[in-house]
Amino acid sequence: MKNSKSFTLIELMIVLLIVGILAALGVANYSSARENAFDREAQANLSLILAAERIARMESNVNPAVYLAPTIIPTPNAGINQDLNLLLPVNNSAWDYTVRTCNSGVNFCAQAARNLASVRRWCISNNNTVPSPNPCNACTCNP
Repeated sequence: MKNSKSFTLIELMIVLLIVGILAALGVANYSSARENAFDREAQANLSLILAAERIARMESNVNPAVYLAPTIIPTPNAGINQDLNLLLPVNNSAWDYTVRTCNSGVNFCAQAARNLASVRRWCISNNNTVPSPNPCNACTCNP
């Protein structure tokens, strides 16, 4: 028997298998953490939109311009920024934000929809002050 100081093929294959398993687990956890961070971003921005809407309504005693549009007309991020004096991300944003109105602008609903996967949505309204996932994929206002 030859006294060798090298690894056998079986030992190398076992090490590669273990490294592969650990890498697969790491990628899965990274993807999950990334999606959670995106969801938290949408929730924070929707809460910001709700607060800005209330401030604008208290300061001017009228609905912001974004709500004076006809019912159920979405407003892009730039329009929301201008009408509510916000700085939501416009370019390279992970979310598209819309504000919809009901009852001649009395009630509103703000929604965040994921650019890449339109099935991921979060919604907040003046009746519901906590952002919630919207399973029906439609942002509606309750009268």
